[in-house]
Amino acid sequence: MADLGTKITCYFAMFAGVPSGAPDVPAGVTQWVIAQDTTTGYFYYYDLWTAAWVHLSSVGPIGPTGATGETGPASTVPGPTGATGATGAASTVPGPTGPTGPTGSGGSAAPIGAHTYAHGSDNQLTIGDTTFTDVDMTNYVVTFTAPASGNVVVVACFVVEPQDSADWYVGLLDTVSGFISGTSRYLMGEASGYPTQFTVEWYLTGVSSGSHTLALGIKTTSGGHTIQFWDGPNYGAFEFLVYAA
Repeated sequence: MADLGTKITCYFAMFAGVPSGAPDVPAGVTQWVIAQDTTTGYFYYYDLWTAAWVHLSSVGPIGPTGATGETGPASTVPGPTGATGATGAASTVPGPTGPTGPTGSGGSAAPIGAHTYAHGSDNQLTIGDTTFTDVDMTNYVVTFTAPASGNVVVVACFVVEPQDSADWYVGLLDTVSGFISGTSRYLMGEASGYPTQFTVEWYLTGVSSGSHTLALGIKTTSGGHTIQFWDGPNYGAFEFLVYAA
């Protein structure tokens, strides 16, 4: 390489190609010497310790990985909600059967009291009172034990034939305490001339615990009138049923 000039802190030269050989600089110069390749534009410096030209873009070997830094605090800002996925196909497999629900309390499928009666031959009972009077305290009755709920449904089926045009009512009698308030039911108001079958139903609440015997009662609003209750082979039986409710 040609003499770069007088002694200065840095020498600089430009030439084509990569520099080679030691730079020709005055003795005692310890500063770097820089050269530029005019062909590529790359810069080089002369390393006095290794006595070699070094490309300024050269790098040393990769050092070891540094220690992992501490984890930063968790973000309190929720990320955006993702898009709604497509609806899946309907399942063709039925779900499992749910457990059986609890059994209801109080009701009864079978009657807790039942009584039927019919004479051996067709027969009628003729009654005519203006206050509730039992039809037949021996045969038109039913006995039952009150359920824990104190509620019962009473059903009576019978055949009657008024003998005149008075109004008639049926009701329930307790064989111990008499007529049960609120059980009066209008039956009919004119003589039909033929026996007719009726079914009457009562719902009683607050029935005290223990055994009870009920009788069918009948009354008219006009004195001197009568009505006949029929039962037997052709008319069927009188029927009393009591259900827990």
